[in-house]
Amino acid sequence: MQTEDSYHGTHVAGTIGAASTNDRVGVAGGAWDVTVIPVRVLGRCGGELADIVSGIRWAAGIAPAVNAAGQQIVNRTQADIINMSLSIQAPCPASLQSAIDAAVARNVVVVVAAGNKANQASLYAPANCNNVLVVGASDARGGLSFYSNFGPQIDLLAPGGDVFADSDNDGRPDGVLSTRATTAGCYDPANSTSTERCYYSFLQGTSMATPHVSAALALLASQSGLRGRQLEDALMTRAIAPHGAEYGQIECARSRYATPITAGSPTCARPSGRGMLDLSRALGG
Repeated sequence: MQTEDSYHGTHVAGTIGAASTNDRVGVAGGAWDVTVIPVRVLGRCGGELADIVSGIRWAAGIAPAVNAAGQQIVNRTQADIINMSLSIQAPCPASLQSAIDAAVARNVVVVVAAGNKANQASLYAPANCNNVLVVGASDARGGLSFYSNFGPQIDLLAPGGDVFADSDNDGRPDGVLSTRATTAGCYDPANSTSTERCYYSFLQGTSMATPHVSAALALLASQSGLRGRQLEDALMTRAIAPHGAEYGQIECARSRYATPITAGSPTCARPSGRGMLDLSRALGG
């Protein structure tokens, strides 16, 4: 249980676009001049399903929130894309599915993390809910990240990082660098040195992969004017680099939750969606 602030959401928001772009400081967000509406539904020691459900409905402009004084707070700027970098090991709760369905009915694309247990995504909500875009994680070498959940529920992969690797030998981990107030794993890209406290750090996870997709959707929405299901379809048809036929395969002995490609085969499959996020394919589309 997390008993102190992790600034997980700050890291996610920086990847989407909260980090300023082209200012020669820190990192660049995936989308620029984008509005990020932060909705806090989890805290230091976790959270309640009811808060997640209420957060979805508020972000989609469906239901108001109520502050400590009992006053209603209405979201007058409905989100076009909801990023959910979270997961719980449970069947999709009916209340969560209902909130997702209601948001999708208002032309919102709901992007969710597959989960980080190297297991079947079907066991984890909201990845096992309907009407969501499920994102798994790839590493810097283009493979399925060792921690990423997999299975038929996965729609696509995006960069999730691997803080235990340094594939380009630059002396820094292959994690995703983004905004985060921290003293752990601290790195200051402004002067390329570690400091006692900084506001950028490397993390890994499908939580880090998901905002890459949300940022890509925001860019496509800006370019095309599309929203909702049409926007999601545009991403999947215009911005995906397809996997090879054997992508995600692994020795069964190395992946207890993967499925043998044929009965008795020592090789197991880890379905990983239609391909990897590659927004360059959408240029001029």
